[in-house]
Amino acid sequence: MASTLKQFVLGLIFCMPIAAMANGTAASHSGSGNAYLAGSEVRINQAVPADLYAAGGTLVIAEPVAEDATLAGGRIDVAAAVGQDLRVTGGKVRIDARVGGDLLAAGGDISVSPSSRVGGDVMLAGGEVRFAGQAMRDIKLAGGKLVLAGEVRGNARLYGQDIRLAPGAKILGDLTYASRNPLSDQELALVAGNVRREDDAPGHSNNVGSGWMHPLLFISMLACGSTLFLVFPNAVEGAEQAMRHTPLKSLALGLVLLFALPPMAILFMITVIGIPIGFGLIFAYPLLLLLGYLCAALFVSHAVAHALKQSGKTGAARQIVFLAFALLLFSLAANIPMLGGMLVFLVAVMGAGALVQWLYRRYRGRAAGAEASL
Repeated sequence: MASTLKQFVLGLIFCMPIAAMANGTAASHSGSGNAYLAGSEVRINQAVPADLYAAGGTLVIAEPVAEDATLAGGRIDVAAAVGQDLRVTGGKVRIDARVGGDLLAAGGDISVSPSSRVGGDVMLAGGEVRFAGQAMRDIKLAGGKLVLAGEVRGNARLYGQDIRLAPGAKILGDLTYASRNPLSDQELALVAGNVRREDDAPGHSNNVGSGWMHPLLFISMLACGSTLFLVFPNAVEGAEQAMRHTPLKSLALGLVLLFALPPMAILFMITVIGIPIGFGLIFAYPLLLLLGYLCAALFVSHAVAHALKQSGKTGAARQIVFLAFALLLFSLAANIPMLGGMLVFLVAVMGAGALVQWLYRRYRGRAAGAEASL
C-alpha cells in the first residue's frame, strides 16, 4: 500500500497545475486548439482538436480528444477516444475508450473496459485496478488488488497484494509479478512467454534497500527532523501543542489545505500577474507535507520520551535518538498492508495542519502587538 500511495501522490503532484476550482467551470482555449477546463463538474460535449487539460470533482469525456489528455478529479469517466497519450489522476477512474498513445493512471479505483484499446504502454497504480482492454505494448500494474482480464501484446509487470488473471486474459510476452500468493497453473497457462515471480509483494518487502525503509531516506528524514527542532524549536513546540490539544482540528485543517492549495494555485496562475504565486503554492505543497510528517514524528518522539520518563533530559543527542525511534515506527507502520501507508499519510496531514495553526497564532500575536504599539 505504501508503494501505491507514493505513486498516487506523485501523480497528484504532477497534475496539480490543472487542479479543480471550487465552484463553476472555467474554460480557456489557446490559439493552437488546446482546451483548459476546471470546475466542480466538467463534461466534454464537443470534440477537442488538440490537447485537453481538465480538472474537477466529476469529469466526463464524451467527445474525442485529438491529441493528449491530462485529467485530475474525484470521479473521471473517459468514454471517447484520445488520439495520443492519456494521463489521469482521480479517486475513481473509468476508461471505456481507445487511446492512441500511452495510458498512465493513478487513483483509488481504476477500471479499463473490454472495449478499450491502448496503442502505447500502460501504467496503472491504485487501490483496486482492473484492466480488461487490449494493450498493444507493455503493461505495468501496481496496487492492492489487481485483475488482468484483457490482452497484452507486450510484456506485463504486476505488483500487488492480490493478483488475478481472469479467464480470457492473454499475455503474449513475458510476465513478471510479485504478490503474497503465487498464480495458479490455470492463470500461468494464459502467459505465452516466460514467467518470473519476484520474492516479495509491495508492502511485504524485507529488502532494506526499498520503499520507506530505504536507509538513505531514513537518514535524510532524521537529518531534516534534527535540523527542524534545532533551528526552529518554537515552530516544533507550537505544532506539538496543536496536535496535543486540538488533534481533530489539526487533521481537518490539514485536509482542507490538501484540497485547497491546488485550486488556489490555479486561480493565481489564471491571472498572469499571479503566476509566480501559483508556482510558489505548488512548490509549497509537498514541502508542507514533509514538514507535517517531521512535526508528527517529533511529536511522537517526545511522547515516547515522556512515557519513558526521559522528557526532562533535553540534550540534543538524546532528542535525535528518540526522533530516530519515531521515524522507525513510522517506517514500520507504512509497511502494514493496505492501511499503513494511508495512516502515515494522514499523520503527516495532521502535522501540516498543526504547523499552520501555529503560524496563524503567531501571525495574530504579532498583529495584535503591532496594534497595541500604535
